[in-house]
Amino acid sequence: MNWIKRYKSQLIALGWFSLGVLFVFTIGASGSSQANRVCSDIAVTINQSEGNYFVTEEGVKEMLKAKFPDRNLHVPVNAINTQSLEAYLVNTPYIKNAEIYIDINGKMWVEVQQQNPIVRIIDRDNANYYLTSDGLKMPTSKLFSARVPVVTGYLRDNGKNKGKIEGEHLQGIFELVKYINSSKFWQALIEQIYVAQNGDLYLQPKLGNFEILLGTTNNMETKLANFEAFLLQVIDKIDLNQYKLISLKFNNQVVCTKK
Repeated sequence: MNWIKRYKSQLIALGWFSLGVLFVFTIGASGSSQANRVCSDIAVTINQSEGNYFVTEEGVKEMLKAKFPDRNLHVPVNAINTQSLEAYLVNTPYIKNAEIYIDINGKMWVEVQQQNPIVRIIDRDNANYYLTSDGLKMPTSKLFSARVPVVTGYLRDNGKNKGKIEGEHLQGIFELVKYINSSKFWQALIEQIYVAQNGDLYLQPKLGNFEILLGTTNNMETKLANFEAFLLQVIDKIDLNQYKLISLKFNNQVVCTKK
C-alpha cells in the first residue's frame, strides 16, 4: 500500500509541475504576443450631445497620426503612451476631455468630449472667441459656429482668444450668461448683449423692438426677477414695442421709456 501512496504523490507532484510549466509558457507566450502587437487602426467617437461640431473624427485621427513616426500607425502597442496622447488632445482648445485605450487586436479607441461654448465675445481689441461653460476662452472655428448669445461693445480683457478670464467685467458677463442659460425664460428671450462705454449692459431680445438696460451685474438675479414679474403683469395689457428701453438698472425698479 505504501508504494501506491508514493505513486499517487508522485502523480500529484508531476501534475502540479506540469501546470506550472504550462502557466509559465502561457504567460511567456502572452508577453511575446503583447510585445509583437502593433497598432492596427484608430476609431474615434465624439460626444456631440450639446450640438457642437468643432472637431471631426477625421480631424482627431489626423492629430493622433501626427504623433507617430512618419505618421505610421503600425508601431508596437507597448511603445504607445496613451496618457501622453490624451494630454495632447486635451491641449487643443476645442477638446475638454479625451480617453484612449487599445484593445487586444491593436485597435486604438478614442473617446472625445468637446468644450461647450455658452457665449461669443467680440471685444474692442477685435479678439473674437467663445466662453465655455467652465469659464475658459475658446477660439472661434472655421468648421462650426455655435448658436449662443453674442456680446459686443466696449469690452476688453487681455486681448487673447484662449486661456482664463482675467478681468472682472468679463467674469461678470460670464456669470450673467450662466444665469441666462439656467432659465428657460431668459434663454428663449436674449440674443445679444451690448456693453456701453460706461460699462452698462444692454440685453437685446430675439423678439421685439426694445432693449433691456441691466446696468451692472450687481444684484442681477433680483433685477431679472423684477422684469419677469413686470412682464407677467402687463403682457396682456400693453404692447412692449411702444417702448425703446426698459431699465432694470436701479434696484426694485422697472422704468420704461417710450419711443
